[in-house]
Amino acid sequence: MSALADSPSGMPLRLSEQAASALLRALGAYLRSTPRRELPGALRRFHGLRQAALGPHAPQILSALDLEDVRARVSEYLQEGRPRRGRSEAELLRVAVERPEGWMEKLETHEVTPTATAIARPPLRARESGQLVERERKKAEAARAGERRARERGRALETASARTIAALQDEVGALKAQTRTALETEAAAQRRAAKLVDEKQRVERKRRRDLEAARSSEKDLRAKLKGVKGELAASRAQTKELERRLGAFERPNPGAPARPAEPGGPRRPLAVPHGLFEDDPSTLDGWLGMTGVTLVVDGYNVSKHEGGFKALELEGQRERVIDEVGRLASRKKIVAIVVFDGAVVAPGSSRPRRGAIRVEYSRPPESADDHLVGLLDELPPSPVVVVTSDQELQGRASALGATIATSGQLLELIR
Repeated sequence: MSALADSPSGMPLRLSEQAASALLRALGAYLRSTPRRELPGALRRFHGLRQAALGPHAPQILSALDLEDVRARVSEYLQEGRPRRGRSEAELLRVAVERPEGWMEKLETHEVTPTATAIARPPLRARESGQLVERERKKAEAARAGERRARERGRALETASARTIAALQDEVGALKAQTRTALETEAAAQRRAAKLVDEKQRVERKRRRDLEAARSSEKDLRAKLKGVKGELAASRAQTKELERRLGAFERPNPGAPARPAEPGGPRRPLAVPHGLFEDDPSTLDGWLGMTGVTLVVDGYNVSKHEGGFKALELEGQRERVIDEVGRLASRKKIVAIVVFDGAVVAPGSSRPRRGAIRVEYSRPPESADDHLVGLLDELPPSPVVVVTSDQELQGRASALGATIATSGQLLELIR
């Protein structure tokens, strides 16, 4: 009777049952006495098994001797003299790993002295076959039970996964619905916003058109008003010239008192003193020396005139004009009124009347020119000298019988 072990190289090892058992016992001693980490990889899984448990694995264990690293490790084990019993078994193992010439024949013919234990025990396969069958049956039942448990766990996991997937799908559907609702709401809000923007732009365009139309109408009206004022100023200038020519026949002396106007009659301009020009500073000085004359000054026209006080701030300009005209009025013993444009004056800047001078400010939208002309309408019809270089204002004042002097004439007198 022989044992057949298929080696990894494909070469069958045909050994007698006794030689195979002896070789397996020698290898079993090697597997039990050697630390697991020092065993070759092909035998490491058999470490620590009892000799009886090695029987079912005999073909794999014996076939591992065909590997060089296995033989090298076992050879080191034998050379160290670690086997303590079974000399014949150790010698048989040495032949199997060193493989001298004719080693196959030596394995087949090697005589192994059976140990007492080997003689007493029945052959390995016959003795343990029943136990092996029972163990294998139990292993198969355990494997089937494990498989059943695995299938049950798989089904449970599959059911739980299906529920989780269904819940996630429901959640995704709800989120999609919320997203659609949010997008629709946003789109509606954007449409409303765009509509409001369009409406605002439409209103703004209409407002601009209306504003442009109003400005155009205002411009036309101003142009017409300017034309009318020009015509009126020209007419008044002609009237003044005629009155001046008419009064040239009765030129008063410079120091003579002004002839009072007839009660309820119109104011008449003063005649130019004999031998002087109308724009001569001495002419203005002569007029202011007449009794009952009122001096009305276009304040900013004087301060901003060439040779005036335009280098100063507006407040400084006003103060300088007021002070200089006040001194002139005191010297001439006349009443003087200075008119400023109130649109460029901070609230509370007006000054009360001081001595013979009175300061007045126009109130927006009224201009200083309109205020001065209105003042002429309010004053008695006695002689009034208006100081301004504004030709339009000169024409309007002349039409009311005022005597016109330029800002340059006044500046020459107050220097």
